[in-house]
Amino acid sequence: MKVANLSKTYRHKNGEVKALNDISMELPDRGLVFIRGKSGSGKTTLLDLLSGLGEADDGGRIEICGKDIAHCTERERDKYRNTYCGFIFQEYNLMPELNVKENVKLSLELNGERDDGAVDRALESVGLSGYGDRKITELSGGQKQRVAIARAIVKRPRIIFADEPTGALDEQTGASIFELLNDISASTLVVAVSHDRASAEKYGDRVIELADGKIISDSDAGYESQATDGAELKTPRLSMKTAAKIGCINFKLHPVRFIATLLLSVAAFSFMGICLNIAVSDPESNYVKAVYADGYEFAAVCKQKADERYDGADSSLDGFFGGDGRHWKETIVKPADGKILNSVYGGPICYVQCVPIVDFQREVTMPIRQLLKETSTDERAFAVSANGFIHVDNADIAAMGFNVIGRLPENANEVAINENIFNTLSYGGVDVDGVNYTFESEYDILGFTLSVEQPYIDDNGNAGVIQGKFRRTVVGVVDTGCGKACASSHFDNVEHPHNKVFVCDGFIDHDGYADGSFIICKVDADFDKLANFVLHHENDGVRFRFSDGMSMGYYVASDNLRFVKYICLYSSAVLFVAAFVLLVNFIGASMRGQMKQIGILTALGADGKSLIKIYGSSVAVVCAAVFLLSTVFVAVAVSTFLNALIVEWSGASFRVLRFAPWIVAAMSGVVALCGITGLSIPLYSMRKLTPVDAIGKGQIK
Repeated sequence: MKVANLSKTYRHKNGEVKALNDISMELPDRGLVFIRGKSGSGKTTLLDLLSGLGEADDGGRIEICGKDIAHCTERERDKYRNTYCGFIFQEYNLMPELNVKENVKLSLELNGERDDGAVDRALESVGLSGYGDRKITELSGGQKQRVAIARAIVKRPRIIFADEPTGALDEQTGASIFELLNDISASTLVVAVSHDRASAEKYGDRVIELADGKIISDSDAGYESQATDGAELKTPRLSMKTAAKIGCINFKLHPVRFIATLLLSVAAFSFMGICLNIAVSDPESNYVKAVYADGYEFAAVCKQKADERYDGADSSLDGFFGGDGRHWKETIVKPADGKILNSVYGGPICYVQCVPIVDFQREVTMPIRQLLKETSTDERAFAVSANGFIHVDNADIAAMGFNVIGRLPENANEVAINENIFNTLSYGGVDVDGVNYTFESEYDILGFTLSVEQPYIDDNGNAGVIQGKFRRTVVGVVDTGCGKACASSHFDNVEHPHNKVFVCDGFIDHDGYADGSFIICKVDADFDKLANFVLHHENDGVRFRFSDGMSMGYYVASDNLRFVKYICLYSSAVLFVAAFVLLVNFIGASMRGQMKQIGILTALGADGKSLIKIYGSSVAVVCAAVFLLSTVFVAVAVSTFLNALIVEWSGASFRVLRFAPWIVAAMSGVVALCGITGLSIPLYSMRKLTPVDAIGKGQIK
């Protein structure tokens, strides 16, 4: 090693300190060289520069095997320490989380070598054969220093640097350490900083003394080093197992802090995930899924218009939470509205319907109570009334899967009845003006004129019933396939087409039946397209609405959730910041708590990638635990009690909330960002320190 014009100046806020001043010398390839001097003489600074732990001022050179390491990059100095150097520190600087053998093996692994027995041989050479499985805390001071020496020599370095290697030991133990270093120096250059003049004179092949940053004496000042071939600088490598074991020691050393922070982070991320899940919840999609899942065959659509009496009723608070302040009232649905829906939906749409009851009981011969008793075991359905009218054509009938015996009505005096009404008329017979008529088949009733009771609304808005001689001619019987079980399932469903009397357009005055006026749509594979249009369409103050028990739950849930979703959206942003700060601070604090450990690893030759592997593994464990626990909690909370609570609150008959899978990706991204930020910031700042400064400022707690 050749040293030429080496200087080092430390700059402080109070001025500059010249630690080394134009040092030049040459060192041999082997032997024990002592560097002595009083405190502040520059001996430790010289050792730091020679070992690549520090950077010299411009102009100086440190050449070893043809390489100048005085002003190389930080990465190259890492490689230099890893390839050429072994270190022995005054305070041992062993890894307490690793046992004796693992501490020694660490140096070998960083050098990219496998243990082929070298660790055991190194321990044997320092008199610690059989101590491999011992914990560091079980060793005496002298034994710890021997482990440090074994760690230094196991990778067969060109130079071993020893900084006050006996400073923490008693005289007898110190003498044994110098004897060991003297033996090692027979094949390796050992550079030792020591205050011990007697040991230097006894064991040193060469003694260099410094004062005020200059060499004041050198027992072999005329030595000239011989050029030697240099080894290729090796990139530090470390097994994932060892890296994880070192990195995760913080959990063991601080279990309470780790568990507390983990729980707080899980709570923060869980609430963030829940709020975000609610904020992006999609009752519309869940409503459509429920329609499919429950096997709904038909859906009814009504029409509403904004009530002008409430124009301008929007408040700033309601607007802030997505409301518009308007009130709506139902208006009449006309066949033209069906065409609007048909323009965006390829499925079957029919159909204007009104809800008033149409009763055929007046002319039925058999009392309804007797009829129901006699037919109690019959699988057919029997009805004497219909809960509304429906206007269809032959295409609509085919689309809904119905079958017409006869034909559909062509004018206002004609009707087609459903098979349930026909069953009643056929079973009990009909009495018209004292004459009893019976029908053995649907064809027998075609052309027959029936007396019906039909409700109406007069010009003053009063409801009434047209009775007696209000008659209609039956021109068809529509077989909807509705048996007793089917009829009972939709007994109260005014939107269901099975319960209707089939009429032609113009049969009734639509404006008299705004309440209960619907368009009936057959649910098919494209129902989601229709749902998307109906739930979002509005034109000139007019909108469509689904009208059934399930959709009412959807609308109530949507209205109730609107306020909650906005609250949750803003809350999720706040919780994101809280969770981010909490986790990043924990990771950063853990990293700063390992500053001395980082300094030791860097001194041994670990580069930035090795440190990322070591501490990234611990960060990954924390982040994975937070992510998994938070995700499970959010999924369970959203899918069970939270969904049940909102369903009960909103009155919906389906799952209003569903766990959104993309929340997993969002949470993993946020947690990963926390991990990267928490790892990068402290590691970047600590990498600016020299290994010696990091060791001095930090401590393993």
